[in-house]
Formats: sequence, structure tokens, C-alpha cells
Amino acid sequence: MEGALNVNWLSEDFLKVMDTLPKGKTLFIYCQKGGRSARAAHALDSLGYPVMDLSGGYAAWRVKNP
Repeated sequence: MEGALNVNWLSEDFLKVMDTLPKGKTLFIYCQKGGRSARAAHALDSLGYPVMDLSGGYAAWRVKNP
């Protein structure tokens, strides 16, 4: 997706990278199928980041947005 920042949820640096982003802006989180992004969104929400998770992941979005 245009303007997306690719940050690996499984990376040791995940929270360090997220810490560089402003907490006042909503983060839109997605992965291929939706599982990893749901876990990442939950973790970020608990840290005070406003987040929106793309339900069903990028694959589901592509079906609706070919």
C-alpha cells in the first residue's frame, strides 16, 4: 500500500521502531492474513497508540480492491 512502512512484528526491533512514530496519529496495521497484525495492533493499543487493524489482512483487502 502506498506510503506504508514495513515493520516486522516478529523483529526484536519492532517496539523500538514503533517508538519513533507519534502516538497522536492513528496507525493502520496490516499483514497478509490478519493474525500478526491483530497481535501487533493489540500490543500497540496497550502502549497508547491509536490503531486500526485491517481485518482479514492484505489478502482480503486485495479481493475488494483489485
